[in-house]
Amino acid sequence: MMLAYTDSTHWYSDSHTIRALLRLIEYPLAFVIGSITLWWHKRKQKIALDWPVVEGCVQFAHVTADGNSVYTGTLDYSYYVGEYRSGSYSRDFTSSDAADEFVMTMKGKKIPIHYDPSNPDQSVLEDTDVEQQAQLSPA
Repeated sequence: MMLAYTDSTHWYSDSHTIRALLRLIEYPLAFVIGSITLWWHKRKQKIALDWPVVEGCVQFAHVTADGNSVYTGTLDYSYYVGEYRSGSYSRDFTSSDAADEFVMTMKGKKIPIHYDPSNPDQSVLEDTDVEQQAQLSPA
């Protein structure tokens, strides 16, 4: 009896091919996820335009680096609606100097906070409000 030899290797069992395919879809997938995240952020800010506004204060500000030349400046703020509440706002920068300058400028600033009247713990800091405050000279 003669056994026929068949090649049992398929394209999907080759680890090099699988890695190449994963790299091929990695960038479009990152683009789609980034686009959805940006859309969601902008949508949330648009909805918040109709929310009541209360004065808040940037309590803490810090910069984190992701290791890929992206520096994130994060502002932690507090506001009062029946009780003290808090939230955070983040913005990405391409240099640590720009991120550091942003957080140093914003720390301690009074800033308008939009909050959801049905859930006051939910709040949004508008990009335009942050931009205005960042351009003002420190007090």
